Amino acid sequence: MKRAFLLFMVSLALVFVLPVQASGDQPLAGCAVSELTDERPPEDFIASWSRQWFRSADGQLWADSGRRYADGVKVGWRKPPGTALEVSGRRLDGDAPPLEAWIPEGYPGAFQSSGLYFPTGGCWEITARAGDSTLTFVNFVYPKAFAPPGTAVAVQCNNLRQVARSSALIFVGQAEGDYPVAGGDFSWQTVRVETPIRGTIQAGERLEVLRDVRYDTPLEYGQTYLLFLWSRPGYHLQALCPLVMVDDTQLIVADEFVADGWSAFATGQSLEEAIERIKESLSQGTG
Repeated sequence: MKRAFLLFMVSLALVFVLPVQASGDQPLAGCAVSELTDERPPEDFIASWSRQWFRSADGQLWADSGRRYADGVKVGWRKPPGTALEVSGRRLDGDAPPLEAWIPEGYPGAFQSSGLYFPTGGCWEITARAGDSTLTFVNFVYPKAFAPPGTAVAVQCNNLRQVARSSALIFVGQAEGDYPVAGGDFSWQTVRVETPIRGTIQAGERLEVLRDVRYDTPLEYGQTYLLFLWSRPGYHLQALCPLVMVDDTQLIVADEFVADGWSAFATGQSLEEAIERIKESLSQGTG
């Protein structure tokens, strides 16, 4: 099977401009997701892959706890050294083709990388086998539109020109409130556009910001932000880089994780200066 799976680790906020469709975007109450363990595999390198894990009864086979999205996702495993990993899966709450697994060669030790392709979102039972070990667990798979931009595009947050040119919308806006969706794993946050910089939006327009509760810094009610949003067919609008707050016309990075170059752009200068730099970046030629 020929499928590409991209992984881009960055602190992200997700943004969407239309109301969520509850029937397709929220997990069914009947999806009994398997319990995770805080214990980790014995190998330090593998243990650092995930904070929590799914673990087999014999403690030899482990799967990371990262979010699963319809289409392609990357999954890390710990398996008995010298064994070959096999993965299969079926949807429990509706009809769907079976899970497809891409398991590359070249992993003779305990670690195994893989790509899993879920044809639809929903409640999925996943079974993995390696040697004499078997691991079966139930995961909720979110719709493809919920996936962060790192699954489809790689942007370096220390490069303002790249961030600006990769953004479909850039604007200054104020956070006005939020409400939970998808069983509380995500929340929609309302943002009112104040100063459009790029894209077909107008001052006063309201957008719904979808936040991954596990990973993303929340928007503070009443706070003003400078937002860079990415878009591609099949995905919600999403923020590319750490949130930037506007405090008395000065910029402050709101996220704990900050790339050095992004911090240099987003901290200490005035909003007016930042907008000029963004416009300058957008006016430069490609290349």
